[in-house]
Amino acid sequence: MKMSCFKYFALMISTLFLWGCDIKTDDFEVSNGTADFSAFVALGDSYSAGFMNGALGHEGQLMSLPALLAQQFEAAGGGAFVQPLTADGKSVGTTVINTNGDLNGYYELKVVDGSFKPVPTIGDKSILASMIGQQGPYNNMAVPGLRSFHLLTPLVGDPSQGAGNYNPFYARFASEPGVSTVLSDAMLANPTFFSLWIGGNDVLSFALAGGESDSITSVSNFAVYMNMIVGQLAADGREGAIANIPDIVALPYFNVIPYNALPLDQASADALNEGYSGYNALAASVGYDNISFSAGQNALIVEDPQLVLLPEPYRFRQMTATEKLLLSLPTEKLTTEGWGSQVPVPAKYVLALEEIEAIHAAVAGYNLLIKDLSVTYDLALVDLFSLMNEINAGTTIDGGSYSTDFVTGGIISLDGIHATPRGYAVIANTFINAINDHYNANVATININDYRTVKFP
Repeated sequence: MKMSCFKYFALMISTLFLWGCDIKTDDFEVSNGTADFSAFVALGDSYSAGFMNGALGHEGQLMSLPALLAQQFEAAGGGAFVQPLTADGKSVGTTVINTNGDLNGYYELKVVDGSFKPVPTIGDKSILASMIGQQGPYNNMAVPGLRSFHLLTPLVGDPSQGAGNYNPFYARFASEPGVSTVLSDAMLANPTFFSLWIGGNDVLSFALAGGESDSITSVSNFAVYMNMIVGQLAADGREGAIANIPDIVALPYFNVIPYNALPLDQASADALNEGYSGYNALAASVGYDNISFSAGQNALIVEDPQLVLLPEPYRFRQMTATEKLLLSLPTEKLTTEGWGSQVPVPAKYVLALEEIEAIHAAVAGYNLLIKDLSVTYDLALVDLFSLMNEINAGTTIDGGSYSTDFVTGGIISLDGIHATPRGYAVIANTFINAINDHYNANVATININDYRTVKFP
């Protein structure tokens, strides 16, 4: 993911009341029900790997979703849970942050020019170079950046494919880089119970590119991959939990910068209207909308390659209120270089309406399939789509108010995509509740107030 300078925001820290409403282990008799947690294996992407604040690091791994689940499973017969841990105090992401080629580490909230701003630390590339596959087998087989089909191919962990053609987060702990797969490595732990949360990157990669590169995995292909994955994981009646895909367009990453981020006085608006008069005449001749400015907040001008009836240099328009700007947009260019007013914002920073609709259609198709698989293989279905909708609307959990608001919402970390430790605890409880319901178990839920949200300076 590419993370650029963010527009500064005035933030207010809301007070959280520290009373718990969850049932704890001393309130009832813990039971595994019909589930066998003795060898728990987790498969997934960055969310299950413990990615937060834009990077993978030791702190996030200790509070990863599967680690929290394993912690609660322990009292119900769960065994050891081994993760491919990074060194304490180290983290690394995927964004080049300077001319030295350094990658980001964890983002930290800093006071810059009187406002709070997420600022990346320098990542430690040694994490990606440390080959620890022989220290396995591992119980947490979640890997940042994975799509569904990546669980099935050895190429994803093969460094001989060259930089950019394999996943170094998997290669570092693959049992046999270039030979083993994420799925085959998961089976080395002889699991009795599994969790599977995969498919987010099958649409998220497209969204993070503003729909201009990468592609959405088709629902038909996703079905082929997921049937192969779940068929092997659930073989011989093995128990597990499978999670569906949230509405990723609701993430803060796509909702921080408003579509009408261009403030104008009347004189500036009049000057721009005069400047776009020729464009408007051309657009009207082929049935496209005019560009118009007025005093106040105005929709940004953005590239739109789909306006094929216009000559290529004129394929731009104003945004609509239903479209999204990515958090990676270098907002300083709105003032320093006239982006959005005199220069169209590049399409890679914009999710157009048709791209959003394609994402929603794919997620809906994925989730129907995931539900069908849960029924076919008698697995617990974890409804994270509904959880995301509840949080997006604003919700109260254990006495605290939570939302998808950037920085202050409590659930999403400073990268605008991944969870805070408390957010992962909320997700873990959603898994636990689904597992308890399906397997007639009494696994204790987590007191989410034991885990932090965003750290403030």
